[in-house]
Amino acid sequence: MKLLNIYGVGIGALLLGLISTPAMAVTIDLFSDVEDANGFQFVQDDTAGNTPVLNTDTSLTGVIGGQRTIGVNKRSGILPGSRNTFIVNEAARNVTFSSDTDVRSDFFITWDGNYGAGGIDLTDGGTQNFFILDITSNDLGGTLVFDVTDINGGTRTMSQSFIAGQTGNKFFSFASATGGGDLTKASSIKLSSTNTIAGLDMSFALVDTVAAVPFEFSPSMGLVFFGGLFGVHRLKKRLKSC
Repeated sequence: MKLLNIYGVGIGALLLGLISTPAMAVTIDLFSDVEDANGFQFVQDDTAGNTPVLNTDTSLTGVIGGQRTIGVNKRSGILPGSRNTFIVNEAARNVTFSSDTDVRSDFFITWDGNYGAGGIDLTDGGTQNFFILDITSNDLGGTLVFDVTDINGGTRTMSQSFIAGQTGNKFFSFASATGGGDLTKASSIKLSSTNTIAGLDMSFALVDTVAAVPFEFSPSMGLVFFGGLFGVHRLKKRLKSC
């Protein structure tokens, strides 16, 4: 009877590991919608200086506040025709930054559409704890920064650095944010990289929020737990036989 109970607990743990219960999130941008019929939102800068090149799309779906502004600013680069580009690709659902070999740049995306008079609660009542960004390609590395401005003008800042070749999900912790902005009353969000490494090429997809989960079962966790209980049972039998 005790053995059956142990097996029952182990199998229950395994079943828990197989159950998928995705947490709710605040969608920032799916990069699945642009205004232009060609399927791209595009900016390019071939003149070094302090004036960024901007493009704003409005009335978008899958975008927080319904509006997205992209921008680039060529900081340096003297080769003839050297430039940078920043493109949202609706079909690929991603955004790509590319710069020529001698070009250092700033690039940014701003989401500052219709958030309402009270702003948007990015924490979703305290259940969301990170921005998540899916880096899909990256040749040289750098630093990405989230700035959140609230309805009163305060700003909270989160940043993460990444090395050359690093891809995958990058998490920006609300808890580690600096500044006095209120994440529960956001009026705009900006993702940027400043003075990038010359020649940087990178792309990313899906800007979202995610909840911090202190403990989460997975199929492998269920198997480990079940195996551990089975091992304890076998150990008890050996001790009794000694």
